Amino acid sequence: MLGLLVAFPGTARAADGDQPASAPSAAPQIVTTSGWYAPDAPADTITTFEPAGPGPYPAVVFVHGGAWGRSQPNAYELDWAKDLAEQQSWLVAVIGYPTKVRNEHVVEPRAISLAIREVASRADVEAGSVAVWGESAGGQLALLAAYRDAVRADPVVNAVVSISGPTDMRTEYKSFAELWLYAVTHFEGMSPQAAQGMGSKRYAMTSPVDIACRHVPPTFQAISRFDPLVPANQVKVLTQRLASLYVLHRSVWIRGDGHSSAIENQYPPDSSYTVEQLAVSFIKEAVTARHPWSDPR
Repeated sequence: MLGLLVAFPGTARAADGDQPASAPSAAPQIVTTSGWYAPDAPADTITTFEPAGPGPYPAVVFVHGGAWGRSQPNAYELDWAKDLAEQQSWLVAVIGYPTKVRNEHVVEPRAISLAIREVASRADVEAGSVAVWGESAGGQLALLAAYRDAVRADPVVNAVVSISGPTDMRTEYKSFAELWLYAVTHFEGMSPQAAQGMGSKRYAMTSPVDIACRHVPPTFQAISRFDPLVPANQVKVLTQRLASLYVLHRSVWIRGDGHSSAIENQYPPDSSYTVEQLAVSFIKEAVTARHPWSDPR
């Protein structure tokens, strides 16, 4: 992963001629702090990387994946976050969240939302420059938190990036993520059929495609065409939904069967920039209010 982050985009368009935003020329000194965004919840960890100095800085909240069952970020994700903070002079917050608990479908999204609000309220975070980035299950949680935040009176999420993130949990229930790992059942607590029989709307309430509205933040999605854990058509369905709502968005598909961070350094067809570079440029456009895909030179 190596470049990723903050605020919001331009309209979907072909990759030809895309110009990724340039990074600052000199890497700043980075200050690292660790703690909890919810002191009474041990899994609710937060590690923040930010340039030394008063700020304020654009911020990104990174949500890791792991089939809704891994509670803490790994060393690769933490290293990436530090690199991103250095390259872009951004505040990057990497969070943990509760897993393998009762009512995961409620607890996990709630924890992500709490962490986002905690980061956005910091004095060293620039107002209107907060993005959420998620991978795999973290992509679904990032979309969910950003889309729910959009209907609040004071939304704080300005852009969301989802890499290999599920958008429809009913479709995801039919995927290899469920067949191999029982990941969806563990998260939702029951099958779609059982939920329907109970009159529960949990699968609709956890599916970003169902809760998308015209107020949701600009959205970037990427997925490989033969992703083994998330059917690529899920990205297409949300893309069509966002287009019908006139939401700024961009979606890219990668050849092969890579998943999550494995596709971020790959090149979409007909593009000379990686998924990661395109995501960075897409988000930066929203923060700086430049014309979409303008040449930073």
